Amino acid sequence: MFDLGILRQDEFPVPTVVIGNISVGGTGKTPHLIHLAKKLQAHYSIAILSRGYLRKSKGFRYVLEDDNPRLSGDEPLEIKNHLPDVIVATDGNRRRGISRILKEVKPRPELILLDDGFQHRWIKPAFSLVLTRADHLFTEDTILPSGSLRESKKEIRRAHAVCVTGCTPDIDIVRIKQAIQKFAKQKIFFSKIIYRKPEGHIRQDVLLLSSIAKPESMLKYLQDKYQYVDHLQFPDHHQYTNADIRKILSNFMRLSNERVIITSGKDWVKLKQFKELENYPIECLDIGISLLEKGEEELINQIQNYVEQYSRNY
Repeated sequence: MFDLGILRQDEFPVPTVVIGNISVGGTGKTPHLIHLAKKLQAHYSIAILSRGYLRKSKGFRYVLEDDNPRLSGDEPLEIKNHLPDVIVATDGNRRRGISRILKEVKPRPELILLDDGFQHRWIKPAFSLVLTRADHLFTEDTILPSGSLRESKKEIRRAHAVCVTGCTPDIDIVRIKQAIQKFAKQKIFFSKIIYRKPEGHIRQDVLLLSSIAKPESMLKYLQDKYQYVDHLQFPDHHQYTNADIRKILSNFMRLSNERVIITSGKDWVKLKQFKELENYPIECLDIGISLLEKGEEELINQIQNYVEQYSRNY
């Protein structure tokens, strides 16, 4: 109905940039959003709007640095911790959320980034970037429930650009481009994960805690750096309980005397709420990204061009 014009997309006086995907979880959306937000800050005053997946609060909410992750959502709080000077808000109704930001934030932001808003077609974005994993391309997937696609592969055509994430040195870029170009003719970017190593000594035993969709690359990175890694894995977006904390500490105490707990940024904002962990060594393994093939400048320039075109046509 959107394609036929029966349902109308809303446009706003401030352009929006969507970072999303057509599959569920694990494409690296949050680190890519944080990375692009930091780059775009050099050109615009920005705000970020997220749905706040699995949060316990309702409606519109501004996210604070010391917020309760159950009320803000773990990913919006992680974003706010990385970008403390940026307005971060949550609202399942993106049109209402944008309207609130434009009405209440002074001075008004020049650009709004939508976290995971590719399927929210009530809003016409200035630019949409869709992510797909190098080791699990959308081209090789099927629609839920047999696969992990939220919508048909052909919907990738709505994106302004595609980014293949989680690339490794042995990636076959030519093959991947050929596979994607059967469905999309847009510019294809490639990115890799960058881990900012914790300060723990390499001879320490590590207890890795994760509640992220795809922890395999994080686990491999730590296994290459530390002599022993025990992995305690929870479901994606898991809300930790007191029973979980007891289990974590029980596993931790089984390690050698030289030991440390390492976790992701999304987990860190939830775990630091528990006073029981205050006296234990816990470090956050910060996850960043880097674009390959000199794609950094090209992607930012492409976003700017679309944003300026949107503003002229509004």
